[in-house]
Amino acid sequence: VNADVVPNILSTAKQLKLNGHEKQVTVDELINNQADADYYSIHSKGIKFSVTGHGNCDLKVIVYNNDEIVIAEFNDQQSISISEKTVKSSKGNRIYLKVEANNLLPGQIQSAGQYTLVVKKI
Repeated sequence: VNADVVPNILSTAKQLKLNGHEKQVTVDELINNQADADYYSIHSKGIKFSVTGHGNCDLKVIVYNNDEIVIAEFNDQQSISISEKTVKSSKGNRIYLKVEANNLLPGQIQSAGQYTLVVKKI
């Protein structure tokens, strides 16, 4: 994993290209601190995604539609990862994902660390 280079504002979200036979992309990235967030943009009306926090990095994912309105939030309180979820947007052809630290149990779970995001087109 390299230094954190994913934008932390929606307007400059990192474009993910779902290429290849499986129409899938895997991203290994980093949450630097409690205030850091990583935004991704996917050109699709529907996706499946999962995110795995490494070490004790607990994460949550917020999903936005083409109009940048929140359509879903995922936060597994029993795990530092989020198992595969399906999201569909009825507006436009773009979905945004925001990955950020969860911070449910301060002092017990880190608010920074590495994660792996897998996104598939449906």
